[in-house]
Amino acid sequence: MKSQSILTLLLVTTVSFKSTKVLKLDSKDSFKMLVLSDLYIDNNADANQAVDDMIKQIVKDEGYDISLAVLLGDTVNPDYEDSYTSRFGEAIDIFKNYSIPWVSVGGEDKPDNAVTREYMISRDQFLGQPDDLSFSAKYQNGNASKIGLYTQKIPIYQKDGQSLAFNIWILDSLGGYDCYGNKQGKSCISNEAIDWFKQETFNIQSKSLQSDILFTTYPLEEFMIMTTHYSAQGTCGQQVCCQAENTGLFKAAIDSKRINWIIAGGDSDNDYKGTYQGINLAYARKSGQGGNGQLKRGARIVKANVQNPIFWTSTYIRDIDGNIITQDKSNDTCARANFVADQSVCCSIYGEKTDGNGGNIFYDDLKDNEEDIIIIPAKIKVKPKEQNHL
Repeated sequence: MKSQSILTLLLVTTVSFKSTKVLKLDSKDSFKMLVLSDLYIDNNADANQAVDDMIKQIVKDEGYDISLAVLLGDTVNPDYEDSYTSRFGEAIDIFKNYSIPWVSVGGEDKPDNAVTREYMISRDQFLGQPDDLSFSAKYQNGNASKIGLYTQKIPIYQKDGQSLAFNIWILDSLGGYDCYGNKQGKSCISNEAIDWFKQETFNIQSKSLQSDILFTTYPLEEFMIMTTHYSAQGTCGQQVCCQAENTGLFKAAIDSKRINWIIAGGDSDNDYKGTYQGINLAYARKSGQGGNGQLKRGARIVKANVQNPIFWTSTYIRDIDGNIITQDKSNDTCARANFVADQSVCCSIYGEKTDGNGGNIFYDDLKDNEEDIIIIPAKIKVKPKEQNHL
């Protein structure tokens, strides 16, 4: 266990860092993002090398023109508190070597060991300069610990570096299985963060254009609604383990008239995308060798194109073998695993299966008996409506 004095020193020496890097469109008026989920770097050298090789190959296959790397979920296995710093350094070396700006959305923390959220972001900032765009919400207006230490807005500018093209939003969904005392799912984006988002979108002076992209670690409840009652393209390989409380981010995103995409990580056997209530929802692809998940490892590529007043995006999965998976309309229904059925509760099996202490067992904790998942019957049936897909 690392001492409190060491942690305090790390926070004092790193929390003042805020990147001054300006991100802008490339010469083709586009901005390409490499979205990685759960790199899960640990003490397995072979697995770590496989992840590093995969990222290098994807960067090469994409023509070395990645504008930003987005790290969703657990960049390092949080159980490895004694080697967390060195492992995090390994994870981000590739971005530093290629001079690719990157930002972390924050994964699961471990309050019972040294890997608290404060420690995670201190390592992030200490090791990541000068291309690290992660910074403490202390630079935002409000209470950093309640808004979320990773929560921020990143402006993307036109080629001139002056005019705003669109914004990237990072909303910290905190890190665990607790949302205001509700453990019926994952931790959630806080009410304070939603208020911050509403105020920030209200303050934007540029013409309203539904072009912004929002990233968060754990999927929203609306991911579950979309795949249960509507349609999506890609792989639906497990239950949606969404945030335990719906704190209103999706409604705020609709009201802002700015959000085009909400992209999440968290569920290692889901990689689908779809459209719900006029907003595109998508998972990244599980990227790391460690942890759960049967999907072939890979990443999601998101390319934004801006030629005012026109904005459009393209996205696809690039897997570890270099294959491009377009997830187009020909795959209009998720390829569901046999044990996956409709659900109405985040993580789906809350209250249906318990361990010896009476605690709830979630999908990610199940091993050989995944086919035995009992789905809580839906109480409300939503009438499907026609959708417009990108």
